Amino acid sequence: SGFEVSTSENGTYSSSVEVAGGSPVWVRVIANNSIGALDNVTAVVLTGGGATGSVNVTTSSSGNAVNVANLPTVTFTPPASLVYNRTAKTYEASASGVTLTLNYTGRNSTSYNSATAPTNVGDYTVTATTSNTNYTGSQSLNFSITQKALTISGATAASRAYNATTTIAVSGGSLVGVEAGDEVTLGGTPTGTVTSAAVGTGKSVTVTGYALAGASAANYSLTQPTGLTADITAKALTLAAPTITKSKVVNGNAIAAVTAGALTGVESGDTVTVAPTARYEDANAGTNKTITVTYVISGASVSNYTLNNVDVVFDGVITPATPVITSGPTATAITVGQALSASTLTGGLASVPGNFTFATPSFVPGATGSQLVLFTPDDSANYTTANTSVTVAVNGGSSSPFDTWAGGNVTMTPAVLSLYAIGGGSYNGTVAPEAPVLSTTGGNLSLTAIVRTDDPSLTVTGASLV
Repeated sequence: SGFEVSTSENGTYSSSVEVAGGSPVWVRVIANNSIGALDNVTAVVLTGGGATGSVNVTTSSSGNAVNVANLPTVTFTPPASLVYNRTAKTYEASASGVTLTLNYTGRNSTSYNSATAPTNVGDYTVTATTSNTNYTGSQSLNFSITQKALTISGATAASRAYNATTTIAVSGGSLVGVEAGDEVTLGGTPTGTVTSAAVGTGKSVTVTGYALAGASAANYSLTQPTGLTADITAKALTLAAPTITKSKVVNGNAIAAVTAGALTGVESGDTVTVAPTARYEDANAGTNKTITVTYVISGASVSNYTLNNVDVVFDGVITPATPVITSGPTATAITVGQALSASTLTGGLASVPGNFTFATPSFVPGATGSQLVLFTPDDSANYTTANTSVTVAVNGGSSSPFDTWAGGNVTMTPAVLSLYAIGGGSYNGTVAPEAPVLSTTGGNLSLTAIVRTDDPSLTVTGASLV
């Protein structure tokens, strides 16, 4: 009748069992029988030993009904890998005493519904059911197929000159790891960056921007290239032509005055300045001398730049300098009738080594007075002569400064008279100067005059009158 019985709950069940009076009997549905057909029917017949007739036990919903059981616990066994590899991700499932059927559906944004396991990347649910009518319900498990990671081989980072940015150009490369038969290509706009914009070698480059394209691209993820390096070299600056002062007077050094031209190429926000140095080929006087201009750059950003300018001109001029006489020499006294060469000059100091000599050593002064002295530097190539004056005492001479004056005719004007004192007087704007005094003594003509000799239009000589 679709049931089986046993003398104990966990004992052996069969179609009939012999029991003593008053003993319990356990009844259960025979496996794989339809439970619904056995509800509320006369199912169990009890026959007493030695008794006549039989007793029927009718199952009912009042407590004797047999209901459909819930599906036993299902154990799901996943495939070896849930990473995309172009194969179906088939689950295994088992439950005690039943045969299971599996169905796969998509979840979240994945669209899928099939008894065949999915292949592509997505979120899924596998559901186990049974066709056995003794059991009801289902059990499910969520799972996801994840993207396969691809890498890039052969990408390169380009070294470049400093430009105040951290961007590095990246190009090339091919995909590694695409499954055979899939359509996937490498695209995107790759960009590299370094941690610092400063000049350096072997700087590590972080790459972004590569992307996947193609019909199968959704099944893959992409790992950007790693291990790339690039050099950032100093940026070369340019400089306009300098302004050079190409002539000077000997001053003991070869430095020339120079102003640098405009500096171009410095990136916005950077601080770089340029200092020029110009030098003659040597410090000596001469013409057509080479002047070389070199440059030094400085500033907070100078390590990121280079300046290789060297400017050269070939028409520099250094003219000889005039020595500075800081103190004049002293002269020894001479006697009347002796030339200045008889006086000895001692002492005196000038800005460069040299010698003091009388300008006209053969001149014979008639009286004590100031005489022109020349200073001749030892380095006559780089220094000119200079002059000063020295007082030379003339012993035994006339009280008149000169015996003879040969200067030609001179028109007496205030300008002339301001330079000369003649006859002991001087022009002062109101009193006329005294004229030279003429006298005769023993048949000799004498001229008494005082002459200032700082007018180059007059020549004054000294000689005895006869």
